[in-house]
Amino acid sequence: MLLALPIVLVAIVLVALVLVIVSGGPPGWQVYALGGVAVVATGLGGVLLVKLLWMHSQLGRSVDSLTLEANTDHLTDLPNYRAFQQSLERINDNRAYSEAIAVLFIDIDQFKGYNDQYGHHAGDLMLRTLAERLQAAVRPGDLVFRVGGDEFVVILTELGSLTEARQVAERIIIEAGVSVRLVDKQKEVSVSVSVGLAYSAHRETDLAALVIDADRSMLDMKKLGRRGGGSVSISPHRSSRINDVVARAIDEQLLTVVYQPIVNILEDRIWGFEALVRYTDPDVGPVSPSSLVDKAKRLGRMDALTRQVIEQAMDAAVQFRQVAPTVTMMAVNLEAKQILPTNLGDFLQGVPKRFPGVDLCLELNERSLRVVSEELRLQAVNLRGRGLMIALDDYGAEQSSVGALVRLPMDVLKLDRTLVPDLDDVRQREMVKALRGYMDTLGHAMVVEGVENESAAGRLRALGVTNAQGFYFGRPAPRAAVIERLERGLAAVETPAEYAER
Repeated sequence: MLLALPIVLVAIVLVALVLVIVSGGPPGWQVYALGGVAVVATGLGGVLLVKLLWMHSQLGRSVDSLTLEANTDHLTDLPNYRAFQQSLERINDNRAYSEAIAVLFIDIDQFKGYNDQYGHHAGDLMLRTLAERLQAAVRPGDLVFRVGGDEFVVILTELGSLTEARQVAERIIIEAGVSVRLVDKQKEVSVSVSVGLAYSAHRETDLAALVIDADRSMLDMKKLGRRGGGSVSISPHRSSRINDVVARAIDEQLLTVVYQPIVNILEDRIWGFEALVRYTDPDVGPVSPSSLVDKAKRLGRMDALTRQVIEQAMDAAVQFRQVAPTVTMMAVNLEAKQILPTNLGDFLQGVPKRFPGVDLCLELNERSLRVVSEELRLQAVNLRGRGLMIALDDYGAEQSSVGALVRLPMDVLKLDRTLVPDLDDVRQREMVKALRGYMDTLGHAMVVEGVENESAAGRLRALGVTNAQGFYFGRPAPRAAVIERLERGLAAVETPAEYAER
């Protein structure tokens, strides 16, 4: 409106000058009037130009405002997933070829539980608080985003090494771990996060792979079942050092093994353990088990890794049996082809004689048994005849093969939790009962994996299931911790008082 008034006044003056020229007016006035018209017209054009420029700037501001709104998470005021994608592409395209960056995926542990227990307003407070802490923990030039739910992403720029990226990630874990005060509840809640790190030493041609690697690393950390945070899972695909790290760990026999109990839930006692490989590098930090195995395969060291795990596990089993004579089975994971004579067949045949009184159970995962060849079947028969046990592991995790059930000679069927996640569903209960009946008829054992609470254990007991495994009965623990537990007794579930003794 303010710009409209001058335009009207200029138009009136312009009309008056034109009338002077047309009417003839006093001598010389026509010349002055023509000059006046030119001046006024020029002024009018300037005013119109100013008006157009003002309108353009307002329009630009509106577009910028809408773009900012579309790229912002309104709860935390952080850039959102759309902005993350755009920023990552821009940073990757504009960095020097050898300039390193990293992507961190960060997820709040047990966030759903906090929401359910304290309400969504408490969950929102935790998200806003974590957003502030992440911004405080990163370096100048690093970018923080909230990409949805309880997930955040950080882009680390201008990195000199993987160690530098890991240090920032560890600082984030420390900052996030400070408790959050819920004012209306008069309560302080501890917070922990799982962090997955994907390191990129050179300009990427496939940014989607970098993002997927970071996300998978974070999920690997959560699958380890850690409570209280404190660790970073580093993707093996992004770091040029990981190959060397894994190769050295295997070649120099630096791997460690942890043990999770397998229990009889009807008799409330431990009768076996599953050995699980772990490795923590002094510089890189923990290498997730799935990444460790994947790299070992690619490096042609899978047999060496498995041999090392079996040696450690059977040595530990002898000690476990000295403390608890009824604990007589140790399970180790293998790919099916590893039991063949061309791989570990000869080594495996000699294990029973070296470790008498302890049964080595070879857990062959379902993925490697989509096709049970005659050679594989005969070798399984041979190994069982020499005193080893065979288990079909993770049954139901992939496209479950009935062929493996009927063709693979076995002693144990391990039922993956993904096949029966909800025992309130009658179809899943009937599946458990059918498989239990099948194994009972053949005189074999069935173990249900992934049991995390008493409710699930109780339902399994009601279905006649004898054996189970999961966090409810014990998390994977080092040898010394297992021996301490066995010295306290064979109970499948320790009481809170027994936990307090640790």
